[in-house]
Amino acid sequence: MVIPKHIKKMLMVIQVFFICFLLIYNYNTLATELHPTWLKTELDKADKLNDKLNDKDPNLSFDFVQNLLNKNKNKNKNKNKNKNKNKNKNKNKNKNKNKNKNKNKNKNKNKNKNKNKNKNKNKNKNKNKNKNKNKNKNKNKNKNKNKNKNKNKNKNKNKNKNKNKNKNKNKNKNKNKNKNKNKNKNKNKNKNKNKNKNKNKNKNKNKNKNKNKNKNKNKISDYDLAALYRRLATYHFYFGQFDKSFALLHKSKDLLKDLNNKIGVNVLLTHGMLLDSIGKASESEALFHQAIKISKAIEDPKILADSYGGLAGMYDLNHNDVEALKYYQKAYTQTTSRCRIQLELEML
Repeated sequence: MVIPKHIKKMLMVIQVFFICFLLIYNYNTLATELHPTWLKTELDKADKLNDKLNDKDPNLSFDFVQNLLNKNKNKNKNKNKNKNKNKNKNKNKNKNKNKNKNKNKNKNKNKNKNKNKNKNKNKNKNKNKNKNKNKNKNKNKNKNKNKNKNKNKNKNKNKNKNKNKNKNKNKNKNKNKNKNKNKNKNKNKNKNKNKNKNKNKNKNKNKNKNKNKNKNKNKISDYDLAALYRRLATYHFYFGQFDKSFALLHKSKDLLKDLNNKIGVNVLLTHGMLLDSIGKASESEALFHQAIKISKAIEDPKILADSYGGLAGMYDLNHNDVEALKYYQKAYTQTTSRCRIQLELEML
């Protein structure tokens, strides 16, 4: 590997600086230790101590002096070490200060960069907004132009349509007039035909009515048949033929289809008596109450009196004398009031 020239020069410079640093450091240590004034002062101190120690204990004088010298040397070394430590501390402080300065500079730079970025962003936003506004304005202009064009087109179309409509209307009017004329002619013809037909129909209807009247004179109505079936049912009840009585009552109910009349109340009364004679007192009681309601609605005092009497008879047969007396009393008052009304009518 061939080392380039500029790297060689750099290495040489680094070596020279390193050698100078070593020489300066060693010179400081040696200068403090080998300085002539310092040596004189130390020797003077040693002589004084030797004189003092020789008076007391001559054997310990040399060792004591050596120890003192060593202590002084160590003190000086520690001083130099502390100095170097303080220097290094100051260097580190300066380094940290420079680092903090650089950090603050970088922060300020980043802040300025971000400010500039935000400014540029806002500028770009405003530019884009203005662009979009202009675009929208142009779009709206074009839309309005197209709307106006379409309006004019539609107006012209509608005009043409209305013209065609009016033409078609006039044509259709004339057609309808002709049609109506023909229709009226045909209607008059049909009316005359229908009149003749209706005359013939009415003649035939009158003939058929007269025939049906003659037939119906010989027939019995459903209401009269229901009354006959109810009367036969009561006769069979009195003779103890309960099955035949039930069958006849069902026939009369089928013919009536509605019990809100005199025959319906009579049917309910006979049915209640039949159920009571079989032993179904609760069912017969319900039927008697139904008969009382219908007779009240009809406002017929005779049927109401009969229904009260039927209910009283049922209570009497079941040995409920209190209720029997109560309803017998109602039946009696109803008949007396009916008799009074009849007398008053006769007097009038």
